[in-house]
Amino acid sequence: MRRYLAVTVAALAALALPLGASADTRMDEGFAAAEDFDYARALDSFRAAGEAGNVQGARIAGFMLLYGEPLYGPSVKGDRAAGIALLRKAAAGGCEVSAAVLAKITVAGESLAPMAAVPRERR
Repeated sequence: MRRYLAVTVAALAALALPLGASADTRMDEGFAAAEDFDYARALDSFRAAGEAGNVQGARIAGFMLLYGEPLYGPSVKGDRAAGIALLRKAAAGGCEVSAAVLAKITVAGESLAPMAAVPRERR
């Protein structure tokens, strides 16, 4: 499951990179760490990139913080407030996925269930 997640995160994030753009070093470090299942290091790298203005890094780190330990293991503690702050940063940078998730959280007042609690047919 974790390997599938790491590959999925890396593939989705790679699709979001603009053509011809060189990947930020912190993003490269984050993807390499995720491929090695070192999610704590991946989070640190994505978070640093996001806080420096990288929309993709903010989005990935935001989701990692929202879902935390149930999805990424004990090395990644969930932090809803920090996750939402990073998703807001990503949305402000033009990330429509982050904006949609934030709208669902704030307008509907829903809490995000860990991925492990989401029925398989919806993944």
